[in-house]
Amino acid sequence: MSDDPEAPHERAAIQHMMRRLHGFAGGLGLDERATRHIAEGVAADMPIRTDEERVVEAQTRLAAALMASRLGDETDPVHKAVAALKAAGIAVAPVGEEMDRWRIGDLLFSDAELVRIAMSRGLMEE
Repeated sequence: MSDDPEAPHERAAIQHMMRRLHGFAGGLGLDERATRHIAEGVAADMPIRTDEERVVEAQTRLAAALMASRLGDETDPVHKAVAALKAAGIAVAPVGEEMDRWRIGDLLFSDAELVRIAMSRGLMEE
């Protein structure tokens, strides 16, 4: 048994999101595995938000995941990450002449870090 007293609440929040997202994700053609991954990410990223706010964020991430998947496997993963993050409402801007750094808010990220951010949010697959 887990020592984390929040674990049952988090599992319940994820199950609630899964029920609410079932039709939306199915309409987009996304499977349960992808939906659960995104629901888990939203629950972890937004622990003190309302259920409705989390569902809206999960829907945004599901739509971004669909857009990223439609870019195709031959597309550069950095471009897929940028498109997915932008579709999720995250402002991403290239920095410098080489455009090998990316700004999100006040932070700078490399190409690899940007791809990892998109993956960690469930916006694109590995």
